[in-house]
Amino acid sequence: KKERYFKVYRTYFCPHNTAFLSDIFCLVCTSSRSYTLNMNKKSEHMFESMLVIGFAILFLILFYIFRFDKNILKTLSLIITLFYVSWGIIHSAREARLAPSVVLEYLLFGLAGYSILYLALSF
Repeated sequence: KKERYFKVYRTYFCPHNTAFLSDIFCLVCTSSRSYTLNMNKKSEHMFESMLVIGFAILFLILFYIFRFDKNILKTLSLIITLFYVSWGIIHSAREARLAPSVVLEYLLFGLAGYSILYLALSF
């Protein structure tokens, strides 16, 4: 099964054809210094996804409860933005994909989302 996975994804994943299959079932491309999802970490990724979904549901519930208090809604918007940016940076660091462009991306998307919510709550 490992060899089939390797043959199918090697050329797609690593354009310079310098990939190898690691012992932990992870396809590693040496030329681009990247790797595919480690299939042994599915439960860890599931936990992280459930954490983000749970936090989003909690945010929506709190947003509904405090829908008439704009100051609390602005604070909640700031909290969810900070959570999004920090989770994105931490997750990228744990996956060994952290780069200045990734940090900038999370910061800009977080700022854009917060700005939209802040402006919508200002009226």
